[in-house]
Amino acid sequence: WSSARIVAEIIYILLEEVMGYSVVSLSGVAINTGVSMAYLAGCVDIEKCVKINNANPTIHLSVETWTMGIATLQGLPYAYRPLLANVYDYKTVDQVFVWQSTV
Repeated sequence: WSSARIVAEIIYILLEEVMGYSVVSLSGVAINTGVSMAYLAGCVDIEKCVKINNANPTIHLSVETWTMGIATLQGLPYAYRPLLANVYDYKTVDQVFVWQSTV
């Protein structure tokens, strides 16, 4: 998605160039966002997520996730869920970020 790529590039610039962090931007590496959420939670074996290494996860930041990511997070023990992963709670039109009141 172009919108996701733009947001990722902005985050990359802020983290790397403004804040001085070492950043590697990954794109197209997962078939679904569930894989990135499992890595973010510290899952070593993403298929079953029995072994957790949340002190040194493969991924430290994910900008967005979708249906598979949410399902993955909900399937993890609460103690291992990424703290700031959340779902927007406002209604959209056809899953597009357009406020219903504007349509």
